[in-house]
Amino acid sequence: MRNTALALMLGLGATAALPAMAAGDLSRNPYGALLGTYVAPDKDRDADYGIGGTVIFFGKPLTDHLNVEISGFGNTLRRASDNGDDSQFGLGVDLTMPLVKGPVRPFLLIGAGGIREQLDTTNDTDNINPYVNGGAGLLIALSERFSLRAEARYLLDFNNSSYPNKDQLADGRFGLGVQYIFGKPYVAPPPPAPVVVAPPPPPPPADSDRDGVIDPNDKCPNTPAGVKVDVVGCPLDSDGDGVADYLDKCPGTPKGFKVDADGCIIEQTIVLRGINFEYDKDQLTADAKAILDGILPGLVAQTKLTLEIGGHTDSRGSDAYNKGLSQRRANSVMKYLVEKGVAAERLSAVGYGESKPVADNKTETGRADNRRVEFDVLNKPLSVKVIKK
Repeated sequence: MRNTALALMLGLGATAALPAMAAGDLSRNPYGALLGTYVAPDKDRDADYGIGGTVIFFGKPLTDHLNVEISGFGNTLRRASDNGDDSQFGLGVDLTMPLVKGPVRPFLLIGAGGIREQLDTTNDTDNINPYVNGGAGLLIALSERFSLRAEARYLLDFNNSSYPNKDQLADGRFGLGVQYIFGKPYVAPPPPAPVVVAPPPPPPPADSDRDGVIDPNDKCPNTPAGVKVDVVGCPLDSDGDGVADYLDKCPGTPKGFKVDADGCIIEQTIVLRGINFEYDKDQLTADAKAILDGILPGLVAQTKLTLEIGGHTDSRGSDAYNKGLSQRRANSVMKYLVEKGVAAERLSAVGYGESKPVADNKTETGRADNRRVEFDVLNKPLSVKVIKK
């Protein structure tokens, strides 16, 4: 029988390791176990073997390689000589030492406790004795919480008065059963986020001319100090005449007028498209007034500028009628500008009728081009040199 129990434990030790269990750490959780026990008694007990059980009421890992267990056991030995029973009940504390971690975990154990001996013979005895035990075992994981447990112990029973002239008895105890882990798996908190040290900020982009626009975006480098610029670093040109404000001696030039290097209007003829009138009348339309309003600021600002307002028609109608209509329309334009602040002495109105066509009167497009109002610059401002007429 002893040989059978030893062979069983060796076979369990050779079992292949199971795969790793579910996520979560149960290695520090308390546990309990229930084992069936085979006892190989001391020869002085006059018994061949005994059968019983062991309960591990509480087991708790203290470190990765040290557990503490509180356990109890009980078994009965049948004596051969008098056919009586030797009942044993023990309670003790053991330290177990797992040797490795993983699905298959061999361990060593050592411990001590008390054992109650009760002999059922013609001379009944009942006493409690101290004991120590030591041994080894094996845990084989069956699932996340269940393990197969096999162990062998050598138990030394002291001061045993149940057997005359035998103060110490040594029994072999072999156990096989199931161990269960209690509690929730421990899940380690995530590691703290690594501290990322931000690199020093790059130096600010250069602004060589100090106009507030960095060099990579500056389309007009080397702007003079103090000159106001736009978003791309170019000097402002408020009136859009092509001459920067800080160089413009005649600011507020109307749109479409040509200027010299100082931004002042030169002698030229400007055709204002869209200066329309009521049909066959000399009354300005709202659109025509809006176009004139656009050039008013420049005309008012450049006080030395003298203009001729020329009215022109297409070829439909008589020459005399067209000349009179164009004169009335030129007068309407002049009157509107004077009412808006342009000095009357700087303006003159001439009706040319159909005498100066700029396109073919045989087509609608050509006739539309011929119906126009022209501004002729008659003399330049005193500060401006005439470049081109």
